[in-house]
Amino acid sequence: ANKINEAELPALSQNGLVSDSELLIRALSEVHPGLLRHRTTEEIEEDFQLFRGRYQAAASRSEAWLAVQELLAFVRCEHTQALYNQGPILNAMLHEQGSFLPVTTKVKDGAMVVVADGTTNAILPPGSRILSIDGQPTDGLLGQVASFVETDGPSPTNRDSKLSVRGYPFRFDHFDILLPLLLPAEDTR
Repeated sequence: ANKINEAELPALSQNGLVSDSELLIRALSEVHPGLLRHRTTEEIEEDFQLFRGRYQAAASRSEAWLAVQELLAFVRCEHTQALYNQGPILNAMLHEQGSFLPVTTKVKDGAMVVVADGTTNAILPPGSRILSIDGQPTDGLLGQVASFVETDGPSPTNRDSKLSVRGYPFRFDHFDILLPLLLPAEDTR
């Protein structure tokens, strides 16, 4: 894994954050064909204002990326996302941190249920419910992560599917990408 320590990267430019946020808003407003399919003009304007505040105040690349992903989740179009096709630094931050669950799961009725156990000692048999991760209740974590997941419309089935951890070796799931950004593990070096 290509570990990235954000503290060692150059600081983000405030002017760059302002111009980038306006560029993204303009691009979504002028080009996205489904921007108003599931949201009203007023709701989108509120989403843009929230995004401006969060993105322009971002102190790290993780915070900036989370602001973008949250805005794209507000659009409610699952083809509009920022998970893939990033530059090398952001790609490493999102996909190469090695912080993913050692199980595959299915989210059903707000619960995280183990489908397959990849732990060293097989301590989580299929059917087990994961109640907490690092001391945080999973229902709260699922709620946090869900606000950054893009879906077509307000579909809970689509959202729950994207919150599940399938464990494919060639791509990462929303939960595995978002959880470490929302709940960073303590550095034990």
